[in-house]
Order: sequence, then structure tokens, then C-alpha cells
Amino acid sequence: MLLDEALTQNDLSVHYQPKVTASGKCIGLEALARWDSKILGTVSPGVFIPIAEEHRMVSRLTDLVIQKVCSQLADWSLQGLPTVPVSINISLLDFSQTDFIAKLVKYLADFNVKPHQIELELTETSLEANHAHSLTLIKTLQSWGFTVSVDDFGVGYSNIARLADYPINKLKLDRSLISQVTSSTRQKSLVKAVHVMCKELDIACVAEGVETQKQVDVMAHMGCTEFQGFYFAKPMPAKEFVAHVTKHGLVFARKAIL
Repeated sequence: MLLDEALTQNDLSVHYQPKVTASGKCIGLEALARWDSKILGTVSPGVFIPIAEEHRMVSRLTDLVIQKVCSQLADWSLQGLPTVPVSINISLLDFSQTDFIAKLVKYLADFNVKPHQIELELTETSLEANHAHSLTLIKTLQSWGFTVSVDDFGVGYSNIARLADYPINKLKLDRSLISQVTSSTRQKSLVKAVHVMCKELDIACVAEGVETQKQVDVMAHMGCTEFQGFYFAKPMPAKEFVAHVTKHGLVFARKAIL
């Protein structure tokens, strides 16, 4: 009930986590929903997102995030700030809606945001729910100019055949894979094999959950050019991101995680 009320009253906020090159230059952002309830206090996304999915409120949550991201991009542009593409997580329910693209394009038009400024992150589950529908939708989104990524690759059962089945632009390697590339030879070999396949299929690999310089070095040596994780920056409110960019530009210093 409280989440339903928060969505109705537009009480959820969006934080942004930088996606960077190996040197720390920001080349993108991921939009992440946050909820600070007046009654419950700060509620973890790991708690409220499953509730939104269970009670079929997740599409309202996605709509809210898309609107806030488009509004924020328009605001940054008016301020003359440098902008980078922003990725938005899309759920199975979102992807299954027949009017998904129509709503998405309308939100962009309302704020004069271009499709190349938005990256859509899909889960493997959403792709497999309806193969024919997913394939058509991905091709249509790409024809509009959107970048399409598969998120959390490596969680649970990951079907490598999906890399060939769907014309995705990016594959985000889950932190569970990245965390062991410096300690497990077999894990490193597995990640390298996935990266080689992606390269052959012209799919960019993103290393997610990066926490050490050694992880960056290993992944960069494989050819990975995009990184995301606490080693570079945690998710932050828009104001904090603007303050950083104003002072340091689009560069995020690397730091050790204690």
C-alpha cells in the first residue's frame, strides 16, 4: 500500500551510477530507483522492486523512472552540462506490453530526448518469455536508435545461445563473474571465452561490480572497454553527479574498496 502511494505521489527518486572506461572517464550512467519512505525510512531496491513485480506495479515504477530520466537529461542539457547515455532497467512485464514502445517514444518526445541518449537493460528472463515478440521488439527499438543491453549475464542459468539469437548491443557481465577473475583461473577463462564470443558477434561487454584495480586490469586486457562498480563510483543523486562533473569533469577517480 505504501509503495502504491509512493508511485502515485511521485515520491521515488533516481540515483545515477557512472559507467566508465578503464581510466575512469564517464561514458554512460545507469538509472536506479530509490525509495525514502516517510514511514519506513530508506527501503532497499532489493525489497521494494520484488514487491512491485509481485503486485504488478513494476510498469508504473518503470514509467516513473523513464520520465524522471528524460526530465533530468533535458535539465542537464539546458544547463549546458555534458550528457552521456543513461541506461534504464526494463522488466518482463514492461517488455510484454503491446504499447511499450509507444509509451517510451512519447516520454522522449515530451522532453525532447533522443533515442541514442537512452540504453535499455533487459534481463535474460524477459527475452525468453516470448522469443518471437522479444526479437521483433529489440529490432524495432534498435531501428529507433535505442541501445539494447542484456543485464546480469551469468546469474543462475545463462544460455550462451541467446547471444546469437538476439541482436543485442551490449552484454553486462554480472559481478559474480567479475569478482573471481583474479582468483580463479577457470573463472577467468570462462569470462575470456564469453568475451571472445561477444567480440565475434559485435557485442560490447560491460564489467559490472568492479571493486579492484586488478579486476579492471584483467578485464581491460581481455578487451573490455566499459566498467561499472564501487571502485569508480557508487550510485548518487543527480545533484551529487552534477557537483562532481562541475568540479572534476566526466572523470571518476579509482579507489580501493576496504
